[in-house]
Amino acid sequence: MIAKWKKRELGDIATFFSGGTPSKSNPEYWGNDIPWITVRDMKAMYYSKSTLSLTEMGASTLRIMPAGTIYILVRGMGLFKDLPVLYCDRPATFNQDVKAIIPKDGTNPEFLAYSLVANKSQILRLVDRAGHGTGRLDTDLLKSVPFVIPPSSVQSDVVRILQTWDDAIENLEALCQAKLRRRDGVAQKLLASTQLIRKRKAKGWKITTFDEVFTERQDRNCGLASESVVTVGKYAIRKQSEHFTRSVASSDLSNYWLISPGDFVYDPMSAYYGALGQYTDDTDGVVSPAYRVIRLNEGVLPTFMVYLLRSRRIKFLLETRSSQGNREGKRRLLQRDEFANIDFLIPPLEEQCRIATILSAFENDLANTMTLVEEVKRQKRGLMQKLLTGVWQVTL
Repeated sequence: MIAKWKKRELGDIATFFSGGTPSKSNPEYWGNDIPWITVRDMKAMYYSKSTLSLTEMGASTLRIMPAGTIYILVRGMGLFKDLPVLYCDRPATFNQDVKAIIPKDGTNPEFLAYSLVANKSQILRLVDRAGHGTGRLDTDLLKSVPFVIPPSSVQSDVVRILQTWDDAIENLEALCQAKLRRRDGVAQKLLASTQLIRKRKAKGWKITTFDEVFTERQDRNCGLASESVVTVGKYAIRKQSEHFTRSVASSDLSNYWLISPGDFVYDPMSAYYGALGQYTDDTDGVVSPAYRVIRLNEGVLPTFMVYLLRSRRIKFLLETRSSQGNREGKRRLLQRDEFANIDFLIPPLEEQCRIATILSAFENDLANTMTLVEEVKRQKRGLMQKLLTGVWQVTL
């Protein structure tokens, strides 16, 4: 450790505060600009600029923390694969699942926020996962975690360097969103002819339905275990182990449907918001019997169908043909016949290939930028480890 860097326990350099629950007994806070920080606001990363959502009532606890407070999740850790730490640059209040941390004099709050993230491996070992798999962080043990704290000037220099990386990541993520909009705009124009059901058809295009291009597959599980369970999310069809930290599948998988690479699948209760797509893993999997596995018939290019399912018209039809299943409308059922009868215009196979090739180029460009974002984030994590421990000295 570099001279003048002091090793201190977190409890010695910061004060902890507990959150509360919303209460209508404090109407003076309703409708103000104080964000109410809950589990959904916590992200497994560092924030220097907070854009938190407000509850309908606004902040309604007696304790409002000042700008520059650090928040760390202490309950519900099982929902994350990382350490949720939030640095908030505006006054806020928070619920009982979160702890607020205010550094004492001599410790830069942003430096400490970065240090908490850098020490995530040690902190996550403190998580007690006995609470029904949700996970809980013991605050007393958290206070005992050691940190190395440099002089104030060094802390400020380290923060400036890491914020530069944060700004670069933010710009790259904004570029990703711009490329995503561009891809969707190009797709909208290329697939526009699929919408002209009652107008003049482009040459060689014909009217068809999902019933004519898809065949439902109903093969029962033949012995695959829980690690092969596939979850169906919004344009994310993947093994459950990649999405959840614990299994949410039934213990008995004998009635699950078999799904193979290249198959399509959708959740009838969630198809209206995008829970459908192609399964692209390298090995077979199994899906809940509540899902429907479908295969493309000959004459339809799978890549073309992937883009067609994302098109505005198909998403609109999936939504309007899904009937509300409960009073809140959070689950809406898409009946088999409603899905089967969705009609669209399909071009000849050669035109399908041309459209898919163009959209794939935009898709690959977007994927490359997203990969770059992850690489910069990885490099930043390595830089944090060096700068926050004094292995690399700051020379500005």
